[in-house]
Amino acid sequence: MRRTSLVCLVLASTACAPDDPGPAHDPALVLAEAADFAKSLERLDAAPFATQHLEGMGVASAWADADSATLFRTLSPMQLDSSGPFAEGSILVKENFDALGNPVDVLNVMAKFEPGYNPEGNDWYFAAITREGEIISEIAGNGAKVEFCRDCHSQMGVNSDFVIGLLPEQLN
Repeated sequence: MRRTSLVCLVLASTACAPDDPGPAHDPALVLAEAADFAKSLERLDAAPFATQHLEGMGVASAWADADSATLFRTLSPMQLDSSGPFAEGSILVKENFDALGNPVDVLNVMAKFEPGYNPEGNDWYFAAITREGEIISEIAGNGAKVEFCRDCHSQMGVNSDFVIGLLPEQLN
């Protein structure tokens, strides 16, 4: 499992059981996996799509772990089907590009943590990181630290567990 490998790498002196998924709520592991998105996550979009993020970011591509990718593809695009909310441990990454399609050194990350982690944000951990995995200007955590992430996602994704989906023709 991908988290087992990351846990073993981070905690090299600790023995890891092959079926131990490690803590789903460890920001360091989430950010490491997010920075390595092209190797460990599935691409969700067929082509970069318009995004509403910070100035200079015109289009984006979305990535997710396998289980989250399956659920993401059922969004219609602002409502989940009967399969319910995203599971604890879900990871979604938005890879950003400028209006000309050139990569921007910003990845937006959402990871579903344990119940009660961030009740106002549906227990999502939000972060903005560089492509190398470094947190940008302390934009990570929960609550007031990432109000701009939570506020937009709570409005746009109110019926989809704060996840903003794509139209069927945009999906990969």
